[in-house]
Amino acid sequence: MKLLHIADLHIGKIFSGYNLLEDQRHILRQVLRLVCVHKPDAVLVAGDVYDKQVPSAEAVLLLNEFLEELVPLTKVFLIGGNHDSLDRLSFAGGILSSVGLHIAKAYDGTLQRVALNDEFGKLYITLLPYIRPSAVRRFMEGDTDNLSYNMAVEYALSATPVDKTVRNVLLAHQYVATAGVDCAKPDDSVHQIGGVDRIEAALFADYDYVALGHLHEMAKVTEGVYYSGTPLKYSYSEVNHTKCALLVDIVDKNVAPTVTPLPLTPQRDVRQLRGSFAELAIPLAYTEDYVNITLTDDDEVMDAHAKLREIYPNYTDIRYDNKRTRAVLVDLEASELEELSPFELFEGFYRQQNGGEMTEFQRKVVRQVLE
Repeated sequence: MKLLHIADLHIGKIFSGYNLLEDQRHILRQVLRLVCVHKPDAVLVAGDVYDKQVPSAEAVLLLNEFLEELVPLTKVFLIGGNHDSLDRLSFAGGILSSVGLHIAKAYDGTLQRVALNDEFGKLYITLLPYIRPSAVRRFMEGDTDNLSYNMAVEYALSATPVDKTVRNVLLAHQYVATAGVDCAKPDDSVHQIGGVDRIEAALFADYDYVALGHLHEMAKVTEGVYYSGTPLKYSYSEVNHTKCALLVDIVDKNVAPTVTPLPLTPQRDVRQLRGSFAELAIPLAYTEDYVNITLTDDDEVMDAHAKLREIYPNYTDIRYDNKRTRAVLVDLEASELEELSPFELFEGFYRQQNGGEMTEFQRKVVRQVLE
């Protein structure tokens, strides 16, 4: 059984002020080409289909366009993530399942499970949409005041047990680690709250493959448990990621699945550039990419934003890293800083940045803002 695992499409994402719909259309067409070439028995979409719970009309149309071309080619299994509205996403799910598009509904005490068949027998795909403790609490008995994310997922899985004699695949969107150790560093787009939403990979022992979404970097958590990562880079913490879809081949229940990353190439990449204005003012092959620029010139370059915009039309930010910006309040000890008021701290910052004192009018404005 061949499966194509993708996740975290975040359709409708705005990146540093840029609407990524065209970039997303480009990458989704690559996914369609992979399906045509590799002919998987099913495509698994592991959550965060949209970037917002109430997506824009344009985002909905793009997903519709993608699914209209994908569903005639293969079966599709899709779950909602923490960015999605599970009820909105699963609208008409019962009807769509008849044409091979299986969308997980919000958790209602049981998990949806679909059987596929090939020459090696049955394979079940179980759909586990993003679960918070509040979604599970009402189905449990006894004291649930201290219900954790791990306990909630454990209950949801145990309430829909698997047939261990056949192959089983789970589609889930959670923050998963093994033996208390992170499999990948959470990026800027995934907000962790002290690890309270951590799920132990041991909960998935009954499954031959677990297709995860939530973390944005492709990662193997443990044998048969994988994050596919996002198809595009969605923050500057992801500049060194290699984006891909995962082709999963599951033949025998007693043999670990074969997992092959299939690279995805963006229309525009995400880069961080650093250097002097003279160095960065030379046009490069990737000038159309989304770039974050750090200038190292000690003297501020006049009209740097306008000049660099002509070379890098999709730059998102320009900042300086030089002797002046690194000299802020360096003369004060930490204990002295703690004793300063917010106004005094700003006054010192202004003095270091500008080499002089604020005017009385500026002092008045700062005091009004702080008040």
